[in-house]
Amino acid sequence: MNDKPRLEFSRPIIYATSAFPPRPGGSAILNRNLLTAFSPESITLVTSRPPVSLPRVDFGGHQPIYVTKDLTYSTRVNFYWSCLQNSFAENRIVRLARHNDFGAIVGAFPHVFIFHAALRASRRLKLPFIAYLHDTLAESLNHKLMSKLGRELQEWVFSNADKILVMSQGMSDLYREKYNLETTSLVHSLPEPIRSEIETSEPDRSAFWGGSVYDINDRSVMRIYEAITKVDGYRLFIASNDRRDRLVERGMDETGFILQYIPDREIYLDILKRQAFLILALNWADETVTHEDELATIFPTKTIEYLASGRPILVHCPEDYFLARFFREHECAEVVTERSVDSIHAAVQRLITDRTHADDLARRALETAKMFSLERVATQFHREVEEVLQRHEGFSPS
Repeated sequence: MNDKPRLEFSRPIIYATSAFPPRPGGSAILNRNLLTAFSPESITLVTSRPPVSLPRVDFGGHQPIYVTKDLTYSTRVNFYWSCLQNSFAENRIVRLARHNDFGAIVGAFPHVFIFHAALRASRRLKLPFIAYLHDTLAESLNHKLMSKLGRELQEWVFSNADKILVMSQGMSDLYREKYNLETTSLVHSLPEPIRSEIETSEPDRSAFWGGSVYDINDRSVMRIYEAITKVDGYRLFIASNDRRDRLVERGMDETGFILQYIPDREIYLDILKRQAFLILALNWADETVTHEDELATIFPTKTIEYLASGRPILVHCPEDYFLARFFREHECAEVVTERSVDSIHAAVQRLITDRTHADDLARRALETAKMFSLERVATQFHREVEEVLQRHEGFSPS
């Protein structure tokens, strides 16, 4: 996509998010991939200040506008510190907009404080506001410190946003069924070309898990780990910056898994192609404090790289989650919706021993990956934003 002419809007926009490299995480990858398809003259990126240990990152020759700084104290201290800085962040965005001819502000959630500051700035400026929700609002903020703010943000966005984009059809379905709210699904994107043939080389004797093992997935990952240990010679490969001792505390044997942090994307994608199979897993609602509606709509960013890898995929989560529904609809993964190590073990054995079945899954995964091509997703984003700009043509920041 980068060797093609970049997309441009009829008027430049502000894109506000804390999730952008060098920060890690799925939302940072999502934002980076999407914005690389656009001319830097069309988008001004507004972010929070990254940790001092991480380098500043250019966006198409434009430096991000740093408006807040994280503290390294407790969650409660960081919460109140961020609240105090919200007015400062809002004022920076307002001053930026008043010196430029912006047509709209896009606020990318789940990074709540930049999202909140961008929303308030749009109200002061009377600029159109487009919400891009990577997570649910009230449900994902359903805990003591954030619940009130989450409800207030949701009420305003649902009533006043000029457009609401969500990162999966699962979220769109939830909002329609729960709130009678129509939203537009704008999925993750893959910047690399999508291969036409599956990977046929002999795989390593390992199954791949990308990302942290934590509250939303730890129990399901442990069941998969236990199932893999029953297969002679196979180990779980965890690609994350998790601490080994923390994983051992969760019940993994010290030598029973591979742990490697892979910051280089090309190396990461190459390692995917060498795995026996790739793993996606989410906990059941009674295994985590995360709201069930949030769990049920999660569609991990790594899913897209998995689909395009040419290797088979194993999915483990409840049957009513969007993740399970998606893979069953497209018939492109082995899906286990029983909370059973034995059921997972049977699925693992099938992926390892039935090469024809595994290859069929991989082929359908490659076909499914096409819906996440950067060109397709960026063109949709351009169309959705441009519709808002045209509807408000002639308006300027006030």
